[in-house]
Amino acid sequence: MRILHTEWSDGFGGQEKRVLAEAAGLSERGHYVALVCREHASIREEAVRAGLDVHTLPMRKLYDAASIIRLTRFLKDNRFDVVNTHSGVDSWIGGLAARFAKVPVLARTRHLNLPLKRNLLNFIHYLPDVYITCGENMKDHLVKRCGFPGHKVVSIPTGVGPEFFDVKRDRDAGRKYGLDTDSVVITNVGILRSIKGHEVTLKAVKTVAGAYPKARFLLVGDGPRKEILERLVQDLGISQQVIFTGFV
Repeated sequence: MRILHTEWSDGFGGQEKRVLAEAAGLSERGHYVALVCREHASIREEAVRAGLDVHTLPMRKLYDAASIIRLTRFLKDNRFDVVNTHSGVDSWIGGLAARFAKVPVLARTRHLNLPLKRNLLNFIHYLPDVYITCGENMKDHLVKRCGFPGHKVVSIPTGVGPEFFDVKRDRDAGRKYGLDTDSVVITNVGILRSIKGHEVTLKAVKTVAGAYPKARFLLVGDGPRKEILERLVQDLGISQQVIFTGFV
């Protein structure tokens, strides 16, 4: 099959990594997989490094007519069998283009576990032939609250391959982050985006640190809210307890 993934996001977190992992898995199974993203998106460089064919579109807003027209022509010229959209903006652009180009299968992966509002402007969410969620909770919401046909919605939780783990204890890791051998280490892993709610975690850290002075909190990941969170750590007076590791 010829499969096209579309991704509007400029960041590079779990969602974007999942897109690349799925593309790699499909490629290994003999399918042709390509990606459409924005020119300066972080996923572009990673996709090129992974050997994918990458094409760029401005995708400036939901109703970016120029991007819809360009993508429609691209889909017609390259005769894709499947278009899989991932973010809000590219789901509008990619969804409409796929329908205009008469692509046989349109799929939408909803990575966020946020309620979907029912209104006329959200008709785009009902265009896909299959809707993929990252958990049963969102699947149930779409079917029971939003009226999606149950046979069109499938839950496929995001997985991590065993090759990413080394179960051997890394004794240098503690020294790298200045941890004592008797430190109690609590880790939060995720891209630093507003939707992740790191502010709630950091406010809880202040309470926990008062009761457990040896506790240390590792925020693993990076993202657009890093500077904001660093300022919050300063304001809360927990700089000695919180360590930003970046991507690891």
